[in-house]
Amino acid sequence: SQQPFPWESGFAAFHQVGDAEYTEGKSLMFDLTGDNGAPILIDKPLNAPVIYLMNPRGHDYQLQSTHLGGTDALVTTGSGTLIKSMQGKAFLTGGLRHTGPTIISEGTLQVNGDMAGPVELRAKGTLSGTVTLKDTITFEGALNHEGCRLMPGTEQEPYGQIASQKSVTLPGNVYLEITAGFIGNADDSQPVCGNLSVEGDLTFQNTNYITVNLTSQDEAEYTIAECTGTLTCDVAKLQTRGLEGINYDLVVDGQRLLLKIHAARAPQQKSKIGRASCRERVEIS
Repeated sequence: SQQPFPWESGFAAFHQVGDAEYTEGKSLMFDLTGDNGAPILIDKPLNAPVIYLMNPRGHDYQLQSTHLGGTDALVTTGSGTLIKSMQGKAFLTGGLRHTGPTIISEGTLQVNGDMAGPVELRAKGTLSGTVTLKDTITFEGALNHEGCRLMPGTEQEPYGQIASQKSVTLPGNVYLEITAGFIGNADDSQPVCGNLSVEGDLTFQNTNYITVNLTSQDEAEYTIAECTGTLTCDVAKLQTRGLEGINYDLVVDGQRLLLKIHAARAPQQKSKIGRASCRERVEIS
């Protein structure tokens, strides 16, 4: 790290006070309620039985790996478990190479990198970022639209992708939230969106929800989900958010789930008939 991590003996707790060294094999608790003005820099992958990321709403933190750098940067390693809890956001820049589960029980875990172990997305948790899942992902079912949510992309790069190297089943009451719009200049713009991409089968069971943050209402076709295997989806069971007043269709096209935004209907010409018009005709005659 940029400065030595402070750890307490027996159970290592990061509280941004004092200096101490972390010893591999101890569980870690990031109780992140202090100053979040700068990222926490990690120069060596964290190897712990359990890593707790606990930050309340309004205390959003970034953990950035400087290990190896670039796409090889690692935040975690080993066979432990990572648990994200409380309502704040934790932004991880670097790969999560621990092979134990990552449990997102509450708040947002944003990952820019790959995740080696299985992911458990709980009722009040969100997984966001541009991330590759190398193992399975399971869903508990949402309490509201901010829970059990997949949200590809970041605030800085909203048209990201959550990619899975295993088949994925959305069992119902799962939210997929995307941003859709255009990139390029006025003469050469292309529709783009965040999406879910699966190597294998992609199955939508029961009622799931698609939240769309449109940056343009122009006519366009967006691929919001795709797979290399069999796509099973009854679009009649999908519910949408954010498309009120928009003329659109959700369509299954082979291995792709498409959002088609249609051109707005031109306003009808109104005939000038009324009392004023009648008076004009009477006066003329």
